[in-house]
Amino acid sequence: ILTRSALLRSDFAKAIELSDKLLATKPKPSIEVQTLSVKGQVQQAQARETGDAKLYDGALLTYKILRDRYGDSAEAEEAWFASGQILGGRDPQKAITELTGFIGRYAGKEGKSPRTKDNIPAAKYLLGTAYQAANQRDKAIETWRQLYESEPESKSAPGAYFKVFDALREKKDDAGALKLMEEFVAKFPKHENVYYAYNNMAEFLLSGALDPKKGPDVETGAKKLYDYLDYEIANDIKPRRGDGSLMKISGAWLKELPKPLYISLNDAQKQQWQRAVDGVTAAIERLLKDYPDSDRIAEALERLMTVQSAKRKAQKVNAAQIEEYFQKLAADYGKTPVVKAKIDVALASFIHENDPKRAFKVMDDAFRAVPQPVKVRDAEGNERTAATFAPTDFDRFMAGLFDAKRNDDLTKNIARIREEYPLREGEDPAKNARVADAQAVGLFWEAKLLQEQG
Repeated sequence: ILTRSALLRSDFAKAIELSDKLLATKPKPSIEVQTLSVKGQVQQAQARETGDAKLYDGALLTYKILRDRYGDSAEAEEAWFASGQILGGRDPQKAITELTGFIGRYAGKEGKSPRTKDNIPAAKYLLGTAYQAANQRDKAIETWRQLYESEPESKSAPGAYFKVFDALREKKDDAGALKLMEEFVAKFPKHENVYYAYNNMAEFLLSGALDPKKGPDVETGAKKLYDYLDYEIANDIKPRRGDGSLMKISGAWLKELPKPLYISLNDAQKQQWQRAVDGVTAAIERLLKDYPDSDRIAEALERLMTVQSAKRKAQKVNAAQIEEYFQKLAADYGKTPVVKAKIDVALASFIHENDPKRAFKVMDDAFRAVPQPVKVRDAEGNERTAATFAPTDFDRFMAGLFDAKRNDDLTKNIARIREEYPLREGEDPAKNARVADAQAVGLFWEAKLLQEQG
């Protein structure tokens, strides 16, 4: 009992010490088998936490002793599975032997351990992974398929679908991969990973991978993602990931926006231009409506401003109409100080070109309305600092603060942009353009401030 308690507290050294002391007394078999089992679990848990290969060797040795001495026990069944689990990450061929033997012995049968029923599908999942690591992709696919077809209610079945999906992608079987995701949605409509299934289906269409000659099918791909949104909201799926889908839709439509001047487009291109503008607008407005807590609103509003600017250049709207549009957005969706501030800052970015002083006043009011970075919880429930405003918004605002000689406020906002767009240790800023832009803005205004202060 004390050894198990130490294991639960992750006090591995104490758990090993207690196990060895007990084993040294040459206890009766019923005690020895339990102690060997716990010792193996402790070594395996410690190895998993530290990554120390020698601890894995120790766990394998402990499990071997247990299986050799008490091969017909419930603990031996669990040790057999655990051995295959460890070998899966170290020696695929040995893992294949262990896991195949374990599955052959207990599949469809009653084991002595109550865990064996759940360990069988888990062992099949691990076996597929071992086959994949051993470059036996077809056997891996066959094993995973057999898992989700024969034991669809197991915890391992959903993950097996995605393993097969990845393998089919590697084989360039996009049609088969798409069909598999459709099957997943039908089979597990409320699974936490249904978002990724819809996302994968949409990606085939948005990228044009299914028919390279035809190219991207943005309308159909967007419909797949809207289907997910409707489903997520109707069924209150947690965690909510629909804002990511809407950003994907808006990004896809933005790429479809013809680059030449509107006046030079032919009729077909003008129709495409209108579809792209409408597509981006609909996606961002839906994000504001259904995901007001999303930390991607500032980025979304940048895209909305891009299409509004495109409409102005095409002489579809004038400056007054754009301003009126953003004011209406604020009235319709700015139900919280944070969302309203973000919409106001987006409007200020438009006003800035013709009236910098007025734009700065709007931004100043917005930043005062949200004086501190906002904390949010991500899809996994972890709290983090959200990006309140876009890097370009900070840049414009800090320029105004500099001109107004509000150095204390400028210093605070330099710190704030770094907090909202942190450069984490070991992270390559080149792989995250928004973080790189934000860090550059902070450095620029810090240098300007230092220069000003002599």
